[in-house]
Amino acid sequence: MTPATTAGKRCFVDCHCHIWDANIHPAWYDFPEHDSAVGGKMGWKKPLPKVWTLQNHCEALECVKLTKAVHVTAIGRPTWAVAETMWLEEAERTGLPVAMIGTVDLDETLKSIAQRLDECMSTRLFRGIRVVQPIDYNSERGMGVLRLLSERDLVYNAVSYLDGGITSITQAAARLPALKVVLEHTGWPSDQNADPTKFGAWKDEIREFAELDTSFVKLSGLGMVYHRTSIHDFLPHYEYCLSQLGAARCMFGSNFPVDAMYGTFSELYDVFEAAVAPLSPEEQADAFGKTAERVYRI
Repeated sequence: MTPATTAGKRCFVDCHCHIWDANIHPAWYDFPEHDSAVGGKMGWKKPLPKVWTLQNHCEALECVKLTKAVHVTAIGRPTWAVAETMWLEEAERTGLPVAMIGTVDLDETLKSIAQRLDECMSTRLFRGIRVVQPIDYNSERGMGVLRLLSERDLVYNAVSYLDGGITSITQAAARLPALKVVLEHTGWPSDQNADPTKFGAWKDEIREFAELDTSFVKLSGLGMVYHRTSIHDFLPHYEYCLSQLGAARCMFGSNFPVDAMYGTFSELYDVFEAAVAPLSPEEQADAFGKTAERVYRI
């Protein structure tokens, strides 16, 4: 890995971003409009960009030295999962090393899902999946998908919500001790300003999750919760995750261009720096890149 800072800029491995081009592949994407019910709930004041290339991403993150990135699937339906993986391998040939987190269709048979995973693994970039469909971890299908990942040494990026969602993931992952589980977007907490009791519930579930040796958390995505970029709002979540899992199991992610709807990366970077201020240089290097490098083998 490059040094912690280069020419005055901190080196950064972005553990969560989205690369897309809706002009080239319009059928792949189904972005909510900013003035729709979903867009309104997300707090969007303008449409998402139709094109977000690696070059766009590097320019948006110009206050750091972006050394590597993890693209998380941006397609609207899992039908295009294999095609997106193949496309990203071509798009990645810009010099910036990228890892790929794809997806699968839970409505397919486990045999078909296994075939899709193997197809994606034929690329250099594929490292695992996330699933936005509801997943029942007590079902044979749900645990079957996780077993397929564990058998292939693939990463499971877990989408979770409060009121037991993180606990369900923790219980499922405990049955597969070799499976690396990365909790997306700081575990999707609720707005602690709207309901302070939810913050306590989130902390309880994070504490349980941290007891797994193969559990990791992305410190990202809080713009979607608070509809702004705020040290006051974000810092308690980031600090708690770091205290429970340690920097060796936490990693920073931009979630751009989605979280670009809530502020600049420079503003978000200030929050990251505030979160790691009490940590050693080695711990800071983990949160800003080494953890992501280890987990995603990038």
